[in-house]
Amino acid sequence: MNGLSAHIADARSITLMNVSVTEMVVAVIVAGIVASVTAFITWGWIKYSHRKRLLDLPNARSSHQIATPRGGGIAIVVAAVGVFLWGMLWYKTTELLPITAAMLIAAITGWLDDRHQLTAKVKLILTILAVCPLIVGGLIRSDQLQLIVWALPVVIPLWLLGIVALLGLTWVVNLTNFMDGINGITVLQTIFLLLALIILTWIEALPLSSTYLMVFIYLLVSCFVFLPFNFPRAQVFLGDVGSLSLGVLFAWLFVVVTQAHAAGWWVMLILYAVFWVDATVTLVRRFVAGKSLFEAHRSHAYQQLANRIFDSHTKASLLLLGINVGWLLPMAYGSLLATYPLIWFVVAVLPVFVLVICLRAGVDDCERGL
Repeated sequence: MNGLSAHIADARSITLMNVSVTEMVVAVIVAGIVASVTAFITWGWIKYSHRKRLLDLPNARSSHQIATPRGGGIAIVVAAVGVFLWGMLWYKTTELLPITAAMLIAAITGWLDDRHQLTAKVKLILTILAVCPLIVGGLIRSDQLQLIVWALPVVIPLWLLGIVALLGLTWVVNLTNFMDGINGITVLQTIFLLLALIILTWIEALPLSSTYLMVFIYLLVSCFVFLPFNFPRAQVFLGDVGSLSLGVLFAWLFVVVTQAHAAGWWVMLILYAVFWVDATVTLVRRFVAGKSLFEAHRSHAYQQLANRIFDSHTKASLLLLGINVGWLLPMAYGSLLATYPLIWFVVAVLPVFVLVICLRAGVDDCERGL
């Protein structure tokens, strides 16, 4: 057995020894409840939406041609909030309070936007409000935070950290909303991020607590149950209630991982690269070209893949998943072990930038193919 295999085996045995039979039984029961709640609400929402004609009609920004129920992400939200509340009671912790508050605000914002089309300004203000609990919660638990910028950890002043976090996390939430435009893309990204963090913790590369790991597992269950309703053929869309809430979840993961490891922010930027690179390049190119940043469009790289290159949502989403698993996850692991994680970050995201630019993201609007 080589060194890495032995390391993984040791981590697995330690993890199993620390889990009692009672905890395993409780975990299975909770997972079953999460799965049932997600499935029931999703199925019920699809039926209700068709009956009440609460459908997402094809428009200039969309990549679909069939009227489809939107707002199905409420199922994941209900399951997730339930998991957070249960986690706080079971583990006797307040660590999950910020994400609970943030997700509720994001879900309400998304729900209102799905039903009443909020203005961009109102939506932005509410999005900023949603990330505030994450920032406040993170700062309260951090007397000082050390981040690896080049080689050695550097202490970041909390006031500077707060400003950067407000801008960065708000962008994470909004870009997740922008990227939720083809079947399965956001749910698959959520599954990948959660699984990646579980794996990195399991092999002891990332020091996340058992509380976070169990929460991640329950969230995975909810996403896996919802996935067949959204991919490969979409019976229901996440809607803004789902995409904004998952955006807040991604923002929370940034906070959690950054607090856990000095190179954590590089890890999250690598794991999340498919989303933030596409959205950022698209936004910058449209801004430089003098195009409205609020105008509906189909010029994201993922839309080019789905509508122009593959003429298939499934192939586009699976390609992005393949990039995540085959390239970005190994690079994220390497950055945790490296003396200079910045180098691993640059090497990891550079090919993603090249791909996005070659696909003419932010330049050409592609024809809707599906």
